[in-house]
Amino acid sequence: MRERLGSPSLPVVLGELGYFLDQTDERFKHAAIVNAGTLAATARLGAAACVSAHGLAHKGDRLHFGTEAQLSLGERYALAWLRLAHQGGVEAASDGAAEPPFGFPGSADMCDAVAIDKAVID
Repeated sequence: MRERLGSPSLPVVLGELGYFLDQTDERFKHAAIVNAGTLAATARLGAAACVSAHGLAHKGDRLHFGTEAQLSLGERYALAWLRLAHQGGVEAASDGAAEPPFGFPGSADMCDAVAIDKAVID
């Protein structure tokens, strides 16, 4: 994307999948690995950030973010982009709330940096 736009330092913001996905469902069994890879990819990309989906609710189908969650996720994307765009300059405004954590609850075994790095490469 950066190459096609001719902007090698364009800030990129990635977002996690919702934590509400049922990982026992065959369709979503790799959701934690996808989220870990998304987070790991930002370190490789440079000028990139990942926003957490922690604490965000689904719309009742355990697949899509609900309206309030979409608004919160949008605010997280905006704040992450502002921080990237102003790196080394003016600090982006924040409401002082703690940043949400990353990673599916109970997926600590998927957070091994070496395993994530290998998964991203593969």
